[in-house]
Amino acid sequence: MMMMRSILGALMGLALSVTSANAWWDGGHMRVAAMAWEQLTPEAKAEATRLIRLNPDYQEWVAAVPKRPDGTREDIDRYTFIRASVWADDIKLRKAYQDASKGDKATNPGAGDNKCYSDLLIHGYWHYKDIAFSVDGSKLADPDPDKRGHPDQSLRYGHRENRRQYR
Repeated sequence: MMMMRSILGALMGLALSVTSANAWWDGGHMRVAAMAWEQLTPEAKAEATRLIRLNPDYQEWVAAVPKRPDGTREDIDRYTFIRASVWADDIKLRKAYQDASKGDKATNPGAGDNKCYSDLLIHGYWHYKDIAFSVDGSKLADPDPDKRGHPDQSLRYGHRENRRQYR
């Protein structure tokens, strides 16, 4: 019985000492991206690859792809797709993006404009989806600015020229 209490106490102490699970960030995002890549059609892979090649960090990602014994790189498109899945987290730590994003909110005019990589905004409100939740089931306002009449509906679809593909 004493042994059981010691084990239980140790487990409780461990559970209480954990401050964050860090379930997403690099590991989680990249695992999901790897599984998603396997589910994409060849056309979707080609489009994802086209868009990822626009990323300013693309050449750095390619350079990190492991080389085969013959010196060629293996499956660059898959690797860069997986690596790109954490780019939105990476830029949160970059001073240029932090400085440019001060005061950037989902309700600002033009917040849904996707200027690709030229605006240096973190667009934190693009990185997740708020879902209203009530314990007692009462009706809550939708936290999505698009559904509250945001002037630019592209927030939901990304690049304006690609909207029709994502509907």
